[in-house]
Amino acid sequence: MRRACDVYVGEARRSTREVCSISRYHRPVAGWRFLLFVVVVGLLAGCSGHIVGTHDKRLDYDVPSETSAVSLVRSRLLAAQILADVEAIGNARVRVTVDEDLADTVDDLLRWPGGLSLYRVESEDGVEGSASEVRARLRQPQPSGQRAFAEMLGWDRMRTRLVSAPPLGTVALQRLETCCSGRGLRVVFRAPEPLLKLARAHPDALVAVVRGGTLLATVPAEALTRPVVTVPFGRDIASFTRVARAKRLLQSPCLPSLTLVAVETAPARWGLACLGVLLPLAVSLGWLVFVRRFDRARPEPRSLVLVTFVLGGIGVVFAAWIERSLQELSPYTSPSTMTLGGQLLGLPSALVSYTLVVGLVEEGAKFLAVWGFARRRKEFDEPVDGIVYASAAALGFAAVENMLYFSGTRLAGSVVAARALTSVPAHVFFSSLWGYALGKSLVSPRTNVLGFFALAVVSHGAFNTLLSIDGLALGASLLMLVLGWCFLVLLRRALRHGAVPPGESAEAPESGARAFVRIGSATRFAMASVAMLVCGFALVTLGTAYELLQRRVGLVFIGASSVLVALFGLAARAVALALPLDLAVDTNGVTFAGVACRWEAIRDYEPALGKGILAPRAWVVLHTDGGALTIGPMAAETCFRVVETLDTHRRR
Repeated sequence: MRRACDVYVGEARRSTREVCSISRYHRPVAGWRFLLFVVVVGLLAGCSGHIVGTHDKRLDYDVPSETSAVSLVRSRLLAAQILADVEAIGNARVRVTVDEDLADTVDDLLRWPGGLSLYRVESEDGVEGSASEVRARLRQPQPSGQRAFAEMLGWDRMRTRLVSAPPLGTVALQRLETCCSGRGLRVVFRAPEPLLKLARAHPDALVAVVRGGTLLATVPAEALTRPVVTVPFGRDIASFTRVARAKRLLQSPCLPSLTLVAVETAPARWGLACLGVLLPLAVSLGWLVFVRRFDRARPEPRSLVLVTFVLGGIGVVFAAWIERSLQELSPYTSPSTMTLGGQLLGLPSALVSYTLVVGLVEEGAKFLAVWGFARRRKEFDEPVDGIVYASAAALGFAAVENMLYFSGTRLAGSVVAARALTSVPAHVFFSSLWGYALGKSLVSPRTNVLGFFALAVVSHGAFNTLLSIDGLALGASLLMLVLGWCFLVLLRRALRHGAVPPGESAEAPESGARAFVRIGSATRFAMASVAMLVCGFALVTLGTAYELLQRRVGLVFIGASSVLVALFGLAARAVALALPLDLAVDTNGVTFAGVACRWEAIRDYEPALGKGILAPRAWVVLHTDGGALTIGPMAAETCFRVVETLDTHRRR
């Protein structure tokens, strides 16, 4: 008997899918649109000048044979936030492979062993101008016995400083901490004898405090002889960022004496370049399949979802141009500057900056992709469609954004995993807020779409802010959990309503006039969600372990991560299928998973039992004029409660 019920339920579920597919406005998938997307991706990848791995330089350094310098070099580059491949060549050589645009910067960082160098300033007068003008002046030959440095005066303003060479001395730092509300550094070191002589003879003489080839500040000689020395970095808003960067580098480990012995162009690694483009696309398409499954009863046409995905990706071009223009306009419109070096003091200013410059621009680009295309199509006829199409635009945006990120910087295991599991779903959660409002406006025209859009913009800005402030990364994770919970709540609410015929508007029934029965297993949903988190955590751990072991991203990492991604996908599919939904019953009829059936179209309904992994599952099958609608799966006791609810409302 149970086997017969299983067969009957399977046939009913197949007939439901057939009825639902007929009711949609399906069209063939437009292959040329996908090709257009690939072309756009190629153009965007070229916007950064070249793709990572195709224009690399190899810098070979000789090191003392008894020194293991690979980890030290890697730590120095990470302190400067530069990703590079570092490997040992034999026992006395280190090879650094980096993009050719960063080769000079890397060489300057690695020639600096550590500590601070002190130079006497030859003249207080210098050539003042923009950053590009001063750097051009520094490239000119300097008089014998002198060196030239650039001193920051403010936003994009510098001046040259001529100093006497050789330095008065190089000092090791005994203590280092931030002072002056984040605008300076307090350091302790032992003053060299030449500096003490200069201070006794000329206490007001200016001394340049230099880190490697970068001038940090000019300080009177007498001040540098005190037990605790304060090194100011200026009074402009950008000084906070300069202090934070200088502190990270000064706290990095000292390097042994490195001698550059060879510089050569590395062969192009087209596999790495293709991976930087295809990996983000594969990740976002995987999330797209996951999101589309939530509208399981009447899924949206693949062609329209794909076009919305493409439009969301194209929106990156305009968003990037606007953000770059705003950041170059003023330091106060540069989010990275307004974090005040990542200190907690910069939380309010960073929140405002990230919200207006990043959140508003990026959410606006995604909103226009949906409003200008999907919202005007006749297929956009269900409240849940707003979430589906908003998620598609968000995933397209995230795909191209990650393509630009991965194709412009070297791939690190933890970075790949973290962006795949945080930035991609974060974009979906942000956009689902205004997507829900767009869909709900079909049944409630007075829905405040602008208010939901503003909430998405603020959430986006808050997420970026929490990631940019030191010590608040956990807050970003908690915000992700809250937004994920909101996504599920809004999704369930959207699926309480059925389709609205094209060109018509239906007013949503009052909640008090409807009876809701939760369908699904909270236990299965929780288990599937935990499985997703475990697979995601394992993926991030694998990437981090590769970095700590100083391994390069290769076939082994790709194979292991692919297995974890596949398991993550299976868990995600289980989450979509186990999502608890609401059966809405009112005087008009029955609504489940976005499908509405009026009472006059329902001929009969009956329960059906099946087999479950943990417990027996049940369904309620509605026989309608358009075919069978299967409600479930659910627990057996819930099944009988559904039948009782249907009986009560049908008699009215």
